[in-house]
Amino acid sequence: MRISNMRVGMRLAYAFSIILVIMIIMSSSVFLFTKKIQTNVDEILSQYLVKERLVEEWTELLYQSSGKSTSAITTNDAELRKNLLAAVKQIGVRVSEIQSTVTPMIHLGAGKQYLANIDSARANYYAKLKQGMAIADSGEYEKANDFVQAEFLPATNEYCRALTQLLNFQKGLIVNNG
Repeated sequence: MRISNMRVGMRLAYAFSIILVIMIIMSSSVFLFTKKIQTNVDEILSQYLVKERLVEEWTELLYQSSGKSTSAITTNDAELRKNLLAAVKQIGVRVSEIQSTVTPMIHLGAGKQYLANIDSARANYYAKLKQGMAIADSGEYEKANDFVQAEFLPATNEYCRALTQLLNFQKGLIVNNG
């Protein structure tokens, strides 16, 4: 049967059914596309964003710790040094918690390499802190100031640079997967 031979009502019903089928196809494709976007957003929020926020907190804690550590090494006030070191120790506990949370969350080889760099830089940072505190405890404050400039601050910068590399890597993953 040709369309020209159909009644007007049949033509309208036929056209309406074609439009209805097209709308059903479009609606289902929009639904599937939206579901895929939601899955990507959930993955970003549950994985990449959490890691990025933890590394940001870790970096902020490093800044706090390094400032307090520098003050503890260079001060000649024993009570202030004791309080500063207590704060540094408390920060170190939180950093250890963050590190133990972040480490199993990183699966890519590049991320694991950044973590290895952080481990090395962190160990060096704490070794320099211990060394600086030994100098400060000996009462050689001029030597302590020189030590901070020559060794402790470079170790701090190395640790910060390692954290920043991991942070930038995590931000890149968010951008690339978002």
